[in-house]
Amino acid sequence: MATKVTPATLTVKVSETITLNGVSYGGSNTFTKTSCGQVDQRIMSVAHDSNVEIASFGSADAKGVVVGANLKYFRITNLDDTNFISVITYDSGAGHECAIKVEPGSSYFFTTDDFYANDDADVDFAGTLITAESIHLRADTAACDVEYIVVTT
Repeated sequence: MATKVTPATLTVKVSETITLNGVSYGGSNTFTKTSCGQVDQRIMSVAHDSNVEIASFGSADAKGVVVGANLKYFRITNLDDTNFISVITYDSGAGHECAIKVEPGSSYFFTTDDFYANDDADVDFAGTLITAESIHLRADTAACDVEYIVVTT
């Protein structure tokens, strides 16, 4: 059976505005990702006492699996109004993880499955990126509602 899904262009607009002492500051940036044909979006509760895997990266589509080479956009939004969440990127093969704190009501997005992690604080980034194996979430203090959207080709 031939697909009836026509790939489309994803448009993401990031903007901020603030007025201090009568002067407006801020800006906006719009970027597009072409040839997007798959979307996975969900709102879920994330526990505070364990890490919850929301996606893994692999070479073929499957339940909860994102083909890393096809990743166009991944956004995680903390819907809680009190507690932060941690977005944890793992690469167990290399023994690395990277965690990002996402404040209440805030979002974190990325457009690649490559990241840098280093256990030695005295070593600067050497330019070698590691491919993520999975994305996990963990809430602080109490469970948090989280929304995520993943867009791929």
